[in-house]
Amino acid sequence: DNTDFYIHGKTNYKTFRKNLIQHNILIFSKYYSQMEIRRIGDLLKVDPIEIEQEICEMVMENLLYSKINRIKGIVTFKPKKNMEKKMDDINSDLEKMLKTLENTCHLIHKE
Repeated sequence: DNTDFYIHGKTNYKTFRKNLIQHNILIFSKYYSQMEIRRIGDLLKVDPIEIEQEICEMVMENLLYSKINRIKGIVTFKPKKNMEKKMDDINSDLEKMLKTLENTCHLIHKE
């Protein structure tokens, strides 16, 4: 029944617009670790204040992790690593370094 669609047209439009803005913000968060709110607004043709409100709402709904620096007008999408993740990364880097060192020593002794 299309009459229901036309009766609730404004509500449908607002919902669609909101979902479209949030989808685009999620796409930006996948490709950028930081971005200016003003730039996001320019790309989406949306007021930066509305962009900030949508980001805040997405954070509240756990759809997105971000931090907003209102003074600089920058949103950071990359979450902080917890200590376990940091330690795993350090451990992985140390393993790579030790393997490289071992291979280098092996090549030196070989000559």
